[in-house]
Amino acid sequence: MNSTREAIVSHHALGDVVVAGDDLHRVLRRAHALAGGADVICDRFTDSTLAYQGYGDGLPLGIIRQVNAIATGGLVPDLTVLLDLDVALGLRRKQGQEWNAFDDRDLAFHGAVRAGFLTLAAEDPGRWLVVDAAQPLPAVRAAASVFRPNLSEREPISRAA
Repeated sequence: MNSTREAIVSHHALGDVVVAGDDLHRVLRRAHALAGGADVICDRFTDSTLAYQGYGDGLPLGIIRQVNAIATGGLVPDLTVLLDLDVALGLRRKQGQEWNAFDDRDLAFHGAVRAGFLTLAAEDPGRWLVVDAAQPLPAVRAAASVFRPNLSEREPISRAA
């Protein structure tokens, strides 16, 4: 750390990781169906923490992975679907929708997050489905729905938020 400001920013970003880990822990407690073998779909999980806090904010990936492992009990998704889109186009599409603190970040941050997601996908291609989200919506839906046949038919799908 080169300054007090950097230390404060890093402290807050690490706090985000811990909060995200705590949120994940609550998600997993509510999704007890996993223990029974049911399928669970989440809109965000540990990969998002790595991309945003690690690649975007520059926190050490090793520490984030440790926090994620503790928060999830070592659970890793069987499949992660990445809807990949140019950063500027993604932010334009988000206009008029609910906006959050991450959305307010600059394009460099968003570019680093996107690069982080793509790096994670390249490191474990068997677990990731990368979909070109610049396609028309019906094509994106069709490409993303390819994973559905792999889901179990035994239990209804639970949405963990």
